[in-house]
Order: sequence, then structure tokens, then C-alpha cells
Amino acid sequence: MRFALAVLCGVVLAMVMSIVFGSLVSVHTVVTWISINLGFSAPLFLILAALGWSYAHRLKDALVTAHTSPACIAHLEQRIDLIVALLFGVGVLYTAVGLRAALVDALNTPSGQSASDMLTALVNGGILSAMTSTIVGGVLGYGLRMFKLFRVGHALDAYYAEQEERVIDRRESLLKEILSKLQQGNLKNGG
Repeated sequence: MRFALAVLCGVVLAMVMSIVFGSLVSVHTVVTWISINLGFSAPLFLILAALGWSYAHRLKDALVTAHTSPACIAHLEQRIDLIVALLFGVGVLYTAVGLRAALVDALNTPSGQSASDMLTALVNGGILSAMTSTIVGGVLGYGLRMFKLFRVGHALDAYYAEQEERVIDRRESLLKEILSKLQQGNLKNGG
């Protein structure tokens, strides 16, 4: 079911992109655009975004389920934070890959070409991919961070407040127990 929802989100995203670009376009055009502008970073972004979305929903379910261990909550939250970092990382990595590809492509062009031809070689050689991967990595990273905040932020804050309250109650209980034993010891010793 979650996979179906992820696919549905992908289709909706493709439709939004097509509307932004002026009209509904064929799947082939969208795939071509993704190939030119994102290259091999596209499947990584898709996998990471789907994982992040899935972990956010699992965290929400874990927060509303009774008796979920604190380790499980922390683990799920850490996975989401890791995926946010990986989304930014993929964007940065593929920025470097795209710039490198653009420079290699430009250096391999014949020296007799004009500046306009050189610029075209740079842009088509990888600068589009570099800039788009940076933007997509940032949008997905910040988007997942916001999704986490809006999806589980309140419940997560309440969970951590409850955990803190339990620790405080336990400490108070131990202190009362220690005080009681000290008072009992003083009474036995005649103090």
C-alpha cells in the first residue's frame, strides 16, 4: 500500500511538473527531462524520498502505538534524519558529478568552436544536471524535514516530554526512598 502511495505521489509530481512547464506532456518527455536534468541521481532521490516518507509514517504509527520502546522511536527518528542528510548529500555529490562531466565534455570539444558552442557544450555536458540535482536535493531534503515536522512533530514532542517526565518521576521516587532510609537509619541510631 505504501509503495502504491509513493508511486501515486510520483505521478502527481510528474503532473505538477508538466503543468509548471506549460502543458501536460507525454511520459517520454518527462523521462527525457529527468534523464537530462537529473541523470543517475533520479533513482537515488526516488528511493531516498520513498524511504523517508515510509519512515515518517512508521514513526507516526509507533508514536500512537502503546508500549513502543524508546529505542524504536529514536531509531526511526534517526533514520529520517539520516535520509534528510543523504538527500542533501546526493544533491551535492551529483552537483560535482555534473560539473565534472560538463568540464570533461567542454575539454573534449574541438578547439575551433566558438564561445557559444563551448557554452552549449558546458550546459548540455552536465551543468543542467549539476544545478538540477542541487535544487532537487535541497527541495527533497527540506521537504522531508518539513513533512516530519508536520506529520510527527507534535506527537514526537509529547513523547519526549512524557519520557522526560518519567525520568523525573523515577528520580523523585529514588530520592524519597533514599530519604526514607536515611530517616529510618537516624531513628535506629537514636538520632
